Amino acid sequence: MDDENALPFDSNGPLDALKSLGESIKNLYLAFALGDTKTFVFLTYLYSILFSVGLVISSPVNNPFLGPSLLSVFAIALVSFALGSLLRTYLVNIVASKVTMAACTSLVCIAFILHAIFGLLTDQVLSNGVVYLALIQLSLIVGVLSGNTENSSWLGSALFMKHINSKLDRKGIEYLYWDDEGIAQLIAPSSVRVRWDTGQGAIMCYFQQKSLPFLHFTPVQRTGLRINSAYRIVIELFDEMNTSWHEIIKKYRTSITHSEIRTSWLCLTLLSIPNDPNSLTIQRAKIPIGTLRLNVGPVVYNIDWRHPKMNWEDARTQVFESSKGTPVLNTVLTSRRRESEMLEFENNFVGLNPSISKKLLRVYAQRSYLSLMVSLFHNLSGREGTVAELCRHSVQEFSRWFTKLIRDNNFSSISELSVFSHEQVLVDAPSCDDWGQKLSLGLENPSNLFLASHDRLTNYADESNCSDQIRSLIQTSISEITSEIMRGNRKTPGTYGDQSTKTSILSDSSSLSIAHKASVLCGGLKLQFIHYLLNEKGGIL
Repeated sequence: MDDENALPFDSNGPLDALKSLGESIKNLYLAFALGDTKTFVFLTYLYSILFSVGLVISSPVNNPFLGPSLLSVFAIALVSFALGSLLRTYLVNIVASKVTMAACTSLVCIAFILHAIFGLLTDQVLSNGVVYLALIQLSLIVGVLSGNTENSSWLGSALFMKHINSKLDRKGIEYLYWDDEGIAQLIAPSSVRVRWDTGQGAIMCYFQQKSLPFLHFTPVQRTGLRINSAYRIVIELFDEMNTSWHEIIKKYRTSITHSEIRTSWLCLTLLSIPNDPNSLTIQRAKIPIGTLRLNVGPVVYNIDWRHPKMNWEDARTQVFESSKGTPVLNTVLTSRRRESEMLEFENNFVGLNPSISKKLLRVYAQRSYLSLMVSLFHNLSGREGTVAELCRHSVQEFSRWFTKLIRDNNFSSISELSVFSHEQVLVDAPSCDDWGQKLSLGLENPSNLFLASHDRLTNYADESNCSDQIRSLIQTSISEITSEIMRGNRKTPGTYGDQSTKTSILSDSSSLSIAHKASVLCGGLKLQFIHYLLNEKGGIL
């Protein structure tokens, strides 16, 4: 019975064929919509319309081109030509424009061919409409082709896609896409389209129907669960190209370089500083930061990356294009969100408790901490000598102290200050520029920074409106930091807490050893850090 009722063919065969056909049509559309429109495409449009027009004129049917006036024809042709020339980049790149151009060309050609065969354009209004549409289409196409299309911005995209991107899969290279929320994923180069976006003035990457900054895509290679940079390999592909193309594709090479720099700063701020701040003290020119753990979807990879090659100030202005005062995380993520909108991400980043005031305090402290660590790294990277040694010691000591500070029971009492009841406080968090100024003063004379911060905190603790918890935090911090400095002094300390002794060991910075000077500098930074947290105007002194 089953054999009698069985179909003479596989029931899934036609469905599979339809699915395959649908997939092919979809791929063709995506290739047309997202791919690079070549010059020959517009030449095809032009020749198709001219062929259909010639067919109408040579046929015995009524000539529809005799209807419109010469003045209207001239005016429409001139305006359309100008628009085609001025809007050339949009017409060859924007999906809607490309689809409209293709549809109008097809409509005009079909209408003229049918008229040449069957004489359908008998209505004057319909006939003039088709003629005007053909005239507009022809003029737009001529306007597009009249420009220097071989040197237009989309040619750079075509060269990059053909000579660079198409070769990455064969070399085992993928893109590490690190978005502006800190989420990373690996993407096959064959699944993206890259081109210049005139409207945004940047190179964009089109992936899964999304337009994303190409700056967020970094070439990498995977070896098991290890991710390494593929920057050198990709740059060699650029170098192998015809020298006449180097200028055309220069923006794409620069974008690859900037993405490499962005990833190095992301590794430093999102991975190294929270997990291994001592790695900042390693000479970047010799070895990578070290093995860092990066979550890519459900998989945890080890990522090896060198320290940033470009210093912070240059990276901020040239790569991230952020203004002074922008928080470090906002900058390296190239996020366009306002500072206060980063709260949720920073919440997850530092693992905060639900109390809003305590969240604000921790995020404020984290922003200040990242800014200081970046400033210290900025002053020690690629340097030797006293300044580098002072900053290296400060990175090591301050990172340990910060971890201890945020665990102090009295630390959370700062959240009770009225300023931490509003998210506006985050805007006033000390930036790299603020810490850079303090650090410059401290490197010049560590004793002055320490004594000034010591006196400010002492005066704050003596105020009547200072809570017992905050006063205890201040007094304990001053006592411990001062003790550390005195223990590091080669001179015999006097009675603990004696002001004259404190002054004597700090009054002359030139007489201090490097180690002791570093201790004084770091002590001053610690006290200044606490004062930033307590200052009701955001701590900018």
